[in-house]
Amino acid sequence: MDIMLRIISALADCFTIAASSIAVYLFLFQRDKISAAFKTLINYSTQLTLTELTSKIDRLNDLNANDELQNSQVINILNEIEGQIKGNPRLIKQFPEVIAEIEPFSSQRSKITEPKKRSVVALLREKIRSYDVDFKNS
Repeated sequence: MDIMLRIISALADCFTIAASSIAVYLFLFQRDKISAAFKTLINYSTQLTLTELTSKIDRLNDLNANDELQNSQVINILNEIEGQIKGNPRLIKQFPEVIAEIEPFSSQRSKITEPKKRSVVALLREKIRSYDVDFKNS
């Protein structure tokens, strides 16, 4: 039994050395490909987030903030948008003025009116559009 354990341990050590060698090789000689793969994943994630934000903006645009029943939905969507922007390190750096515009309404310190909602929707659309263009060009 002791011999079998030593053989298994030696095989495990050999596989560890082989796996480590492969990792070192990939890091040294395939760095560009690995970097491109990670950049693609990050870009996909960012595009997915922007698509979700655009969808929420469209839902927000369809609601009337002056209607009592729809007003709570407007606040809920603003909270979702605020949370999504704050949860993304790239977006929070790019959209600080959007957060400043949304926070008084999402925390319900202020009552949102239809004109103010439309202003927030337009600001969000333009920020997303300009960020998307900048993001694709970088």
